[in-house]
Amino acid sequence: MPDKKFLCEYTNRYLDKELEISMNMTKSGYKSYVLTLTMFLGYASEKLRCTSDQIKASDFNYKIVYDFMTDSYEKRSWSPATWNARLAGIKSFIRFLSMEDPWYLESYNRVKLISGRRLPRRDPFYINNAKLVSIVESFRSNSWSQFRDCAMVQFMVATGLRASEVCNLKVKDILWLSSSKVHVRFIGKGRKKRILPLVDSSVIQCLCDLLAKSDVNSEFVFPGKTGTRMSTSNLRDRINRFFCPHGLKHKVTLHTLRRSAAMNWLTIGMDIYHVSAMLGHEHISTTEQYLRSNLEDRESELKRIGIDDTEFQAFKPSEEVDEFLEKLRKRVRKDITIA
Repeated sequence: MPDKKFLCEYTNRYLDKELEISMNMTKSGYKSYVLTLTMFLGYASEKLRCTSDQIKASDFNYKIVYDFMTDSYEKRSWSPATWNARLAGIKSFIRFLSMEDPWYLESYNRVKLISGRRLPRRDPFYINNAKLVSIVESFRSNSWSQFRDCAMVQFMVATGLRASEVCNLKVKDILWLSSSKVHVRFIGKGRKKRILPLVDSSVIQCLCDLLAKSDVNSEFVFPGKTGTRMSTSNLRDRINRFFCPHGLKHKVTLHTLRRSAAMNWLTIGMDIYHVSAMLGHEHISTTEQYLRSNLEDRESELKRIGIDDTEFQAFKPSEEVDEFLEKLRKRVRKDITIA
């Protein structure tokens, strides 16, 4: 049995130690996990007829977790994405409990078997290099902040960095080895130290101009107006403003630029294992998701290799074949009736 009497003694350490320090989560991820734990404690206190701080540690088991997920899914009409987010939060919490006390290992192994919901597949939207070049060439910056946004977009597509990694990137982390060879050093997701090469000469020149013409004295490469660290919400807003005048079919999100980097690398023939290393993926299966090209790329590839769409028509039997099949069906029905 757990050596702690109440579950709240674990939850405090989980929120203060595991989420904020060990997992190094983003603000949105932290809020999602906290909301999941809050919802679960509210459900458990109602089920056990006690306040949340009076829930015993021994009451936390597989059954109450399973009941929370299934009941909430039905009552709140969760979408598949919400189910997966809540399940991830629960699994994270019980994983922490299993590390704190081996008594929870059995429950953790059972909770791990709860599967996530399959999300509807959509053709991935990304910006290829040709489209990005045309957008950059048509862009006219009237201020340093607009020039920063343009440089930031090119940098994100060239490196595939996450939003938090871009916001935290400092000037000292740009290693100028030569005029044509630049390395970017940063701490990525999970506090992993990574170094990426930057070989695109246009992006290197744009980055050099940005740092030379900066209006603010800041330690960050892409700072806000006052020179402080740019927030993720501000970064999202700047990206949206940059692409809004160009009338793209889909809204460009922060992850769109990361996906664009991966798809562009795969398009030019880069090995998927190198792409996985560039993106900082822990599992190769995560990178394999980028191999699904969108519909426009499939059409352009068919036209490039000279295949006419009219060559792919559904099979349509002739009248003689139709008559033969109809006679066969009648005979089969007759034989079945006689039998």
